[in-house]
Amino acid sequence: MYGQVAYAPPPNYHQPGSSAYPYQQPPPPPAPVYFVDPNSFRRDYAARLAELTINSRPIIQTLSMIAQEYSKWAEIVAQCLEAHIRRVPPWIKLPGFYLLDAISKNVYDPYTRHFAPFVIGLFLETYQQVDQATRSKMEEMLLTWRTASPTGKELFGVIPQLAIERGIWGGDSNPTGATSGQISRAQVLSELEFTLSQKERALQSNAWDTTAQR
Repeated sequence: MYGQVAYAPPPNYHQPGSSAYPYQQPPPPPAPVYFVDPNSFRRDYAARLAELTINSRPIIQTLSMIAQEYSKWAEIVAQCLEAHIRRVPPWIKLPGFYLLDAISKNVYDPYTRHFAPFVIGLFLETYQQVDQATRSKMEEMLLTWRTASPTGKELFGVIPQLAIERGIWGGDSNPTGATSGQISRAQVLSELEFTLSQKERALQSNAWDTTAQR
């Protein structure tokens, strides 16, 4: 007996809504379906991924919840998502990374184990293909990965995190997490923008809180 996909998010589900990313609102997702075997699941998930052509919260949430419900086929989800991001044109790649981000943060295991082997190359290759506005969004997402695991550590592990940061901002880092002391101007600006955007979101969500505005 195969279970039905549950679309209602569980408690503490990380939803990258308007406070995190500027999502557009398409029509509601289609009705739940039943999967009977891995091949059917692969076809259905790939077809749903093909609809992720804009930064859509409903589509990302639906795909995330399906991934959570069918974590036994995490390898298939990882293969489909990697193929999708590599296949689509540069202006459609960011929503795919938002989905990867959401699955990793909400479900974590086993997905981060399946994403980790290709996340370095996929992130850096995509970063070189997209425009500056998209790069800024990717940098913002990358900074959240530093402490996004359930233990507050790097989402995909210290090696992938340092490798991606080194590929984007340059400089030398070592697997212990200590840097050489050389921080690039691009990294400083990116982290400053991230900090300011976090402060701005806090002010927007606490408009009447004078403490948050200090």
